[in-house]
Amino acid sequence: MLESHDAWLSCRITWVEVWRNLGKRLSVTDTTLARAAFRADWAHLAVVEIDALLAEEAGRLADLTGGTRSLDAIPWPLSSAPGRWGSRW
Repeated sequence: MLESHDAWLSCRITWVEVWRNLGKRLSVTDTTLARAAFRADWAHLAVVEIDALLAEEAGRLADLTGGTRSLDAIPWPLSSAPGRWGSRW
């Protein structure tokens, strides 16, 4: 999947969400294969760690939308200024 683009940016929480959903939705064999592929793709991502500043900005943006789930708001600050959050880029 990641071969289609030059650069990808993600937040650390993505690991938890993807890892959980692969195990929840696939057979044991398919989970093992999918997690291995995910781990390989993950090595090519620029990963942004969740710190206090990112969490507070995500909370502020979540307030503005009203019905947004908490974890869904975390990537929003990344889209406006990815370098600000200390990624590996």
